[in-house]
Amino acid sequence: MSDQGTTKKRPREEEAQETAAPSSNGAGATSTSGQEGRDGSSSKRPRPEESSSSSSLLADGTPSAAPPHPEQQQRPRPPRPALFFGSNIPDDVVQAVADFLYDRCHGENVEIEAKVGILIDKTTQQRIQMPVQNEVVLAETSSRWYTFSSDMTVAQHAHFNRCLNKSGEMSQHSESKVAYKHTYETDQFFTVQGKKTRVSRDQKTNAVIGSIQKRRIADLDIFSPRRPFDYRISVNVEEPVDLPSGNPERERKKDRVSYQLNNLKIDLTQVKSNNMPNNPAQPPSYSQMRPTVQQTQLDLTHELEIEFVNAAELAREREIRINSQGRQPDRFLEITANFINNIRGLIAQGQNIQHHPPQHMQQRSQQHQHQQNYPNQQRR
Repeated sequence: MSDQGTTKKRPREEEAQETAAPSSNGAGATSTSGQEGRDGSSSKRPRPEESSSSSSLLADGTPSAAPPHPEQQQRPRPPRPALFFGSNIPDDVVQAVADFLYDRCHGENVEIEAKVGILIDKTTQQRIQMPVQNEVVLAETSSRWYTFSSDMTVAQHAHFNRCLNKSGEMSQHSESKVAYKHTYETDQFFTVQGKKTRVSRDQKTNAVIGSIQKRRIADLDIFSPRRPFDYRISVNVEEPVDLPSGNPERERKKDRVSYQLNNLKIDLTQVKSNNMPNNPAQPPSYSQMRPTVQQTQLDLTHELEIEFVNAAELAREREIRINSQGRQPDRFLEITANFINNIRGLIAQGQNIQHHPPQHMQQRSQQHQHQQNYPNQQRR
C-alpha cells in the first residue's frame, strides 16, 4: 500500500501538543479529545497541593526537607570589577612613600619609623592649612615653611594607650598576637669628634643597652586634614660606636610601652628632658611652646611612633626587584602599604579625641599634676 493511503501515527507528545492548542475561535479552550488518554486516564496536571504533597516524600516514604526560600538561596557571585587596563592602580600615597624608601632602605643599621604629630605653620604656630581634603604627601624641599611636632597632650597619649591595650588583648585569641613590653631607659648625650653620641642605659640596673651615633638620611611629611594628626616618615642610620668618656651634656628619661606585631612596633613614650631652646633647626614641641618657670626645669613630652623592627625586610625585596630586573614578583609595595595602613589605623583611633595644642598660658603646675597621675592610672 502506498504512503498516500496510510495515516502515519505520530508520537504521543505531538498529539498532546495538538490537543492543547487553542481552538480556531481564539478563546484558548482545549479540545475535548485531549481530556482522556488512550488508556482512559485523565491527562490533567495535578493540583498544586497534590504536587507538593507528593514531592515532599522520599522514596522510603519519609518527608523531605522543604526547599529553601528564594531569599535564603545563595546569591550568585558578582562579576569582577571591569578594568580597561587590566590591573589596579596603586594608592598614590603608598606609591610615593615606596619611592621615597626604595633608594634609602638598603645599607646597614637603617632605621625606618613614622612619628605621629602635627605639622605646624612657622608663622601662625598653628596646624598648617592647605587647599586639600584628603591625605597628601608634601614635597621634599630644603626651605620648609612648617615644622613637625611629635608631642601630644596627656589625654591623647592616654587614649592611645587604652586603644593599644585593647588591641593587644583582642589579639591573644588570634594567630597574630601583639607582644607587649614596658621599659624604663635613660639616654645620655655626648659630643665625640663633632658627632653626637647617644648612650642608652636601663634605669633599674644602669646596664648599657646601646651606644650609637644617629645620622639622619631623609624625612617625608604627610598631611592628613581628615584626621586629627599628621605623620612624618624618617629614615636614619644608627651606627654602633664605643662608649664615650666624660660626663654627658644632657640626658633624658624614657618611660616606654611597646606593642609589636610581626615586623612592626608601636612605641608610646613619655620623655623627661631638659628644656631646649626653640630654634629652626629643632622644631618646637608643644612643651617648648608653653612658658616655663625655669629653663633648667625638666620637661615632659608624649610621643607616639611606629617603626620597622627590621628594616632589612624592605632591602631584601628591593634586591629581588633589582636582580630579576622586575621579572620576578616582589613584596616591596605590599610591605610599604601595610606600613602606611597601620599608621592610618593608628591615627584613626584618635578621631574622637579633641586635638589642640596646649594653651600658651596654661599653668605648668596643673599640667604636671595630670602627668604624674597618668603613668599609674592609664598605662599598663
